[in-house]
Amino acid sequence: MKDKREFLNVLRSIHGLPASEYARLVGDYDFARFVIHVRRAPTATPRGAHGVFIVHVPQIISGFPPSLISTPMRRTALEDYLLRRLEEAAERRGLSGGGGNATLALPPVGPEVLPRSIVLAAPDYVEARLSIRLPLREGMVDADCAERIFFHDLPVIVNESLIHCYLDTEDVARFVNLMEDAEHARRQLVRRGLVGFIGEGARPAPAAPPLQLSGTGLTNLDVPNAGVVRGMGVPTGVTLIIGDPYSGRQALLAALGAGVYNHVPGDGREWILAIPDLVRVDTDPGRAVQQVDLSLFLPAASGRDTRRFTTDRATPAESQMAGVMEALQVGAQALLLDESACDPAFLAGDARLGGLRAEPSTAFLSLSARAREIANDYRVSLIIGAYAHAQPLLGVADTVWLIENGRITDVTPDARKLDRPVEPRAMTPPLPSTTEKTRWIIPPSLDPSYGVEDAVIHAEGARVLRFGRHLLDLSGVPQLADIGQTIAIGLLLYHARLRHLDEPRPVAEVMDLLDADLLNEGLDMLSKDLRGDLARPRRYEIAAALNRLGSLRILPEPPV
Repeated sequence: MKDKREFLNVLRSIHGLPASEYARLVGDYDFARFVIHVRRAPTATPRGAHGVFIVHVPQIISGFPPSLISTPMRRTALEDYLLRRLEEAAERRGLSGGGGNATLALPPVGPEVLPRSIVLAAPDYVEARLSIRLPLREGMVDADCAERIFFHDLPVIVNESLIHCYLDTEDVARFVNLMEDAEHARRQLVRRGLVGFIGEGARPAPAAPPLQLSGTGLTNLDVPNAGVVRGMGVPTGVTLIIGDPYSGRQALLAALGAGVYNHVPGDGREWILAIPDLVRVDTDPGRAVQQVDLSLFLPAASGRDTRRFTTDRATPAESQMAGVMEALQVGAQALLLDESACDPAFLAGDARLGGLRAEPSTAFLSLSARAREIANDYRVSLIIGAYAHAQPLLGVADTVWLIENGRITDVTPDARKLDRPVEPRAMTPPLPSTTEKTRWIIPPSLDPSYGVEDAVIHAEGARVLRFGRHLLDLSGVPQLADIGQTIAIGLLLYHARLRHLDEPRPVAEVMDLLDADLLNEGLDMLSKDLRGDLARPRRYEIAAALNRLGSLRILPEPPV
């Protein structure tokens, strides 16, 4: 291994030469307190030469106690904490963001705590994969500026973010312990007959006041570090949350949807939790639908083959029908819908029309007509937020909450006394199976090629994915939390094509295989080059992107 003097000598020797000469930095360099690995030549662009520099700090220097990485959740929490300190340190040195001649390009990080690829905490080392834009001056290597980055700025950043003794050690422990407590509480929900939990003092948004919870029926959850957490549990079955647009209902439903992830201290949603298999389904008009069985909602009399429903541009109602069925087919255990992001007719129907619906586009059964069967026969819970369209849902709800000015009250006994008209069900067809091996992916339809390139995959926004010739709009996938997940989804679809789709396979089976690959191999399996811009997505967001892919082609039955 070379030492830092040799790194400096290379820099000085290429000063004023073309940017391609940065390739001479490839190698491993000992900087005393850390090692820099340069595995690949930086790529020259008009704004600089971009390269990934792996900063490796051995445990004897980093000094993180083994207890901080004793479980996968604690390790993820520590890695997330270190990334946030890395961002702060880079910002203090003026290296983050887009300004200056050189930039430390760190992925934008929101309040969700996710498994990521940029920081790795292992028993014998800590590692950060840093994308650095190396400086150029009039297209030539600026060694003086590069020297300041690697010999002045980077050592300070490493000290302030990757070495335990330079951090607030109590703050580190609090962060990791909170994440462990939240995950431990989430795992208890199913055993307690719950699909969600709202802790006392929780805020549904950072600027919102704390939610006020009804004084009766509160639940205690035991957690390993904080001891006991108290709050309202969202029970299994059908839960209706009623509130006008100014009541806080929409923020509460959004927070419950985000509750599949842990949140950083101070966000307010630390103790708003949901089971990992809760899926929020919003209307997404204009999306493509391929061979989805919509007979749960669309009777055969609608004039279409509803068991093999296909369209290039779904209506608002059709998009939600498809979203519900696609989520159920890949294993969702709870569905979350809010009136503000629903097609009104799909959500609650219109009892005034009764059996007079004549047009095929409106001849469908609403969620209110099917919710009871979804809960009973599929054993899938529903959380539904409504106000203008709440009345038809009262007849099927097991639990009814009222939210007013941020105060949540269980009004189930009062709701059961109301006269609740129920949508006619004379045409109710039998429920389609969600466990049969249906919707087989035709392998060539997952094609990321573009021009002469075998695979062009990148995010053009937090919810815009370039996959070959296709641009996927994922704005209708509300639980997609991070651009790193968007990038990873594209790479996972390509990974599925290469490793698992040598022949047609069902969508659900492919999601199972991807889950197993991520569990066993992690995000690094997605690229030959180590990269720091990935975050792990859930199977539901992967499936949602797959189902919106314009080139996707599906066989409704196993190939002969």
